[in-house]
Amino acid sequence: MEEAFTYCFSFNKLKTDSITDLISCLSVKRLNMEVDCNADALLELDMELETARSRAAMSSSYRQQVESLQKELITLGEMYKRLEARLQASEPRPQVEAQAALLQEAALHEVAGVRHQLEAKQVQVDSLSSRSKEDRIAALSSLCQRMEVHLVEARYCTDQKRGESGSEASGGFDDVCASMELEGNSPTVNPSGLLGSYTSHTEMTPVSDMLKEAELALGSPERRTRSSVQFEELELAGMVEATAERPQAHAPGANARGLQQAATTSEPKI
Repeated sequence: MEEAFTYCFSFNKLKTDSITDLISCLSVKRLNMEVDCNADALLELDMELETARSRAAMSSSYRQQVESLQKELITLGEMYKRLEARLQASEPRPQVEAQAALLQEAALHEVAGVRHQLEAKQVQVDSLSSRSKEDRIAALSSLCQRMEVHLVEARYCTDQKRGESGSEASGGFDDVCASMELEGNSPTVNPSGLLGSYTSHTEMTPVSDMLKEAELALGSPERRTRSSVQFEELELAGMVEATAERPQAHAPGANARGLQQAATTSEPKI
């Protein structure tokens, strides 16, 4: 019985040992499987970590690119603002147009003032020219009157000379003087020329021809003196005003000189 009991006990012990061994084997296998699963999970986690690291590196590079782009955009914005300010400064403004209108109006007023001054100066020039013409006309009329006086004196002298000598030359000069109607037909002044010109209502012999005939009739041609020439020129220019008539010479030579001076100074310039 004891042997059977020991046998049963040993058998049970073996059975329990085998069961424990089996249980331990199963547990080891399970643990190995779990370890394998955990290793696979670790590998997956390592791969995910690598991908995350690579993505983080890419994101950092992207961040740097974005920051550089932001800086470029900021600089471009500043450049655009400067360019816009320059364009606005260069574009015409209403103030510039108003200033241009004011300047144009001022220029028109100034031109009108200058035109008014020019008109006033033109009026002054016209008045001065007309006044000078009137002065020259008066000087020429006085010369014509003196010529008439000299012609009367020459006629008187030729009458005396003809009565004394009875020459043909004095008779010719008398005919010339008689042909001129002195009373009522004195020469008139025409201010059309620069110094004016004189005309008559009747057809008259030129003064040079009359002088030649007078010199031939008198037989004593004489030259003009320098003082008489200067005096006649000053009187013609209006610089000397004849307040009183000069003393008339009754000599034939003096009458001839006066007639020649008056004729030469009063010849019209064409």
